[in-house]
This record gives sequence, C-alpha cells and structure tokens, in this order.
Amino acid sequence: MNEAEYHAARGELQRLEAMPDRSQPQQERLDTLRKEVKVFEEGVRSKGKPGQE
Repeated sequence: MNEAEYHAARGELQRLEAMPDRSQPQQERLDTLRKEVKVFEEGVRSKGKPGQE
C-alpha cells in the first residue's frame, strides 16, 4: 500500500464507519480496511518519516 492508497482507504473506512446499518459485505470490507490501515500506519511509524535519518 502506498500513501495514495492509504488515503483512499482511510476515506472509505470513515465512510463505512459512519454508516449506521452495514451489510455483511460492508462489515467485512470495514474490517479489512481497518487491518490494512493499521499495518500501513505501523510500518510508517517503524520507518520514520521520509527524509529523517
């Protein structure tokens, strides 16, 4: 996942979280996005920000 995909996933995640009644596929997508976003954020934290060495 690159930064553009991350921002798209965050937007979709926020949209799904705002939905009061989610279907099963929407709930599964929400769970998947949460995992993907978490992995990306943890990877960024462990590497530090680009240009910081």
